[in-house]
Amino acid sequence: QIAKGFIELVEVHHQKEHSPLFYADQLKITKSYLRKACEQIIGFSPKHCIQTRLMLEACAMIGDPAHNTKEIAFILGFEYPAHFSKFFKAYCGQSPESYRNFKLKQP
Repeated sequence: QIAKGFIELVEVHHQKEHSPLFYADQLKITKSYLRKACEQIIGFSPKHCIQTRLMLEACAMIGDPAHNTKEIAFILGFEYPAHFSKFFKAYCGQSPESYRNFKLKQP
């Protein structure tokens, strides 16, 4: 139940809430209990789950030329566009701009 509730909350709040503590508080459990439950049921830490969801959203948005990187950063709850770029590069291995150029060249 905890893992299911966590995933449902992430789906609703991932754009603004990136902290596992927020989700633990919403579920009325400790952060360490949330971590244990997620690792046992899902196989990943809460932080990993949140960041994976953010990356899915970021990749979808970057593929849409209607948004620039700065807008995407703010939509996804990053205070500074540079933080978003650093996060994206750490997970994807390339900058958001490089990823966009790659995506736009795809048929």
